[in-house]
Amino acid sequence: MTKPVRTEDTEDGRYDLVVRATDQGRDTQLYSDVRVVIEVGSIRNMKPRFSQPSYEIAIRENAPAGSETMALVASDPDGDDSLLRFAIHSGSKDNFVIDPESGVISVARDGDLSIEENGELYDMEIKVTDEGEPYQQSGLARVRITVQDVNNIAPEFTQESYTEYIVENEPPGHVVLTVLAEDPDRRSEEHTSELQSPI
Repeated sequence: MTKPVRTEDTEDGRYDLVVRATDQGRDTQLYSDVRVVIEVGSIRNMKPRFSQPSYEIAIRENAPAGSETMALVASDPDGDDSLLRFAIHSGSKDNFVIDPESGVISVARDGDLSIEENGELYDMEIKVTDEGEPYQQSGLARVRITVQDVNNIAPEFTQESYTEYIVENEPPGHVVLTVLAEDPDRRSEEHTSELQSPI
């Protein structure tokens, strides 16, 4: 019976065989033996895997440059995990970087997390690659980062100055002028103020 060979089925990962060749002599059959050693080992062709297929995290819009957001974990079923290398394949908008050895995702040194400029969602694809032979293999994971808005932009009036004329005998409570101001922050609302004549 034959079956696939596995390293754990042998001592020291090898088979020691003796192969005999015999002739078909009429009077006496002659033979010769040769020793054959077969070493069983992995060809390292399995793909590395992340500890989970997708990750999600939320960070604040004012997270400082260089700050760590999360660490990804991956393993190589047939190799040394310390040889795995991580890279951002897509979706970072140049605002996030990943350490190729540790898998730690951080805000880029020159990153701009402004929601007004780059939106609040980052759907990134992260690749991990092994050092396998005869060729390298890669695994992928999805990382979604949600940027939370912070109140970091001052409101602005809709115009730089206002001029209004009223007569001196207007009654108390008379509306003199309505001014508008807008707050660029996402969770803000438009502000309206009324200037009334004094009592």
